[in-house]
Amino acid sequence: MSLRQLPTELVHLVMENVTCQRDLNALAQTNRFFYRWLNPRLYKGAIRTQSKSLLRWAAKNGQVGTLQRLVENGMKKKTKKADEGVDSVVNFDHGQTPSSKLYKTPLGMAARRGNLPLDQHLIERGANATAKNPKNYRPLDIATLFGNFEIVAFLLPHLKQNFSADYTKYLAAALGPAVIGNYTSIARLLLASSAPINGTANNDADDIINFNEEETPLMIAIKKGNTGLVCLLLDYDGDPSMKITESDDPPLVDAARRGHENTVKLLVDRCLELEYAFAEAMFEAARWGRESVTAYFLSKGVDPDHAMKYNRTALSYAGYQAYTGTVKALLAAGADVNWTDAHGRTPIWYAIQTRDSKVIALYEKYSPADYEPYKDMEPDEEFDDWATEDEIE
Repeated sequence: MSLRQLPTELVHLVMENVTCQRDLNALAQTNRFFYRWLNPRLYKGAIRTQSKSLLRWAAKNGQVGTLQRLVENGMKKKTKKADEGVDSVVNFDHGQTPSSKLYKTPLGMAARRGNLPLDQHLIERGANATAKNPKNYRPLDIATLFGNFEIVAFLLPHLKQNFSADYTKYLAAALGPAVIGNYTSIARLLLASSAPINGTANNDADDIINFNEEETPLMIAIKKGNTGLVCLLLDYDGDPSMKITESDDPPLVDAARRGHENTVKLLVDRCLELEYAFAEAMFEAARWGRESVTAYFLSKGVDPDHAMKYNRTALSYAGYQAYTGTVKALLAAGADVNWTDAHGRTPIWYAIQTRDSKVIALYEKYSPADYEPYKDMEPDEEFDDWATEDEIE
C-alpha cells in the first residue's frame, strides 16, 4: 500500500520511527502533507547537530526564511559557557564569535554580500550594528569596503537614530575604506552625512586593505590618483597640506612621485597654498622617472637645479636611473650638468655609472665641452648605488 493511502495515525507512526536525517528529508519531499509535518523535525535535528554551520550557511546565502525557521524551531540561548559563540550568532549579536573567520557572522556576511533583505531582518531582530568582527570591522565598514551602497544607505539612519553619540566616529571609520575602494557614491553619501573630512582612515581596524590607518581620506585618494574622489574631498574642505608627521612629504609630492599627473594638476589648480611644495614635487617626479609630471612643474617655473639631500639635483638621479625622457626635460629647462653634490660628483659622473649609451649620448650632445673630461671614464666599480651617502651627514 502506498504511504499516501495510509491512515493519518499510521503515517505519524512511520514518521516517528524514521531517525536518519537523509531519510526524513527524502520523506519530506514526497508531498506537502509530509513536508508540513516533517520540516519542523528536520530543523530541530539540524539545530542539535549543526547549528553553527547551518546558521552561517543561511546568512551567507541570504536565506531569511531559513533563519526565521531556525529561531522558530528552538535555536535559542544556551547556558553552557562553551556555547557562547553559538549564542551570540543565534541572537544576532556577533560580538563573540571566536571560531568565525573574517566577516563570518550573519550581519557581517550580509553586509559583505550586499544582501539588504537579510540585513534588514537581522537589524529588526536586534542585531548589534556597531559590534566588530574578529578584524575590528563593523558592518558599516564591511559594507563600505565591498562597495554595497544600499547596505550603507540602510545602516546610516539606523546608526544615527540608535547610536548618535558615536555616529560621527562610525562615519569617519567608514570613509577610509570607501576611498580605498574608489567608491565615490558611498564616499559622497558619508560626507553628506557629516563624516569628518580630515580624520584618519580607521583608528582601530586591523590593516588588511593596504592603507596606513593614520592617513586621511584625501591622502589616500591622492595616493591612488583618483581625481574624482580628490575633487569631492576638496569640495568638502579636505586639507591638501595635511601630513601624518612633520617629516612626511606633502600629499602633492606623493602624487608627483607616483606619476598621477591629473591629480597633480587638480591640486595645483585648486590649492594655491601648495606652491611651496612645487620644487620638491618636481624633484621626486624626476627621481622616479615621471617625465610628464617633471615637465609640468618645470613649466611652472621650478628651478631644474633644485637640490635635496647631499646637495644632489634631480638630474643626477634621473641620469643614474637612465630615465632618458626625464633627463631630456631637465636639460631642456637648463639643468646644470656640472652641478657638484656633497660627494663631489656631477650629473655626468652619475650617468657614466649606468653604462647606458642613450643617456650618456644625451650629455655628449647637450654639451660636448662639459662631457669631454668624462669621455674615457669607466664606471666606478666600488660605487654601490647611494651606499656611500652615509659618509657625509
